[in-house]
Amino acid sequence: MMVAGSAQGAAPDSPLALSREAIAQWTQTRQLISQTRAAWESDRETLKQTQSLYERELQAVRDQLGKVSTNNSVADKERARD
Repeated sequence: MMVAGSAQGAAPDSPLALSREAIAQWTQTRQLISQTRAAWESDRETLKQTQSLYERELQAVRDQLGKVSTNNSVADKERARD
């Protein structure tokens, strides 16, 4: 028994069939947006962590450079006294 207006009884170009297709495409688009957003947020977090790591490494290099500069100044002063 077929009910009038069911998906199987709808003509391919009927408003019901077009509506179903539009809803299916909309649902697929929303899923794609959700997947893209999740991937983007994951990448964003990775970039934040990488940036933080590089900032710490840069600070460590600056600290080491400051120590080398201080050591050179002390050595220069000692040489000047001799």
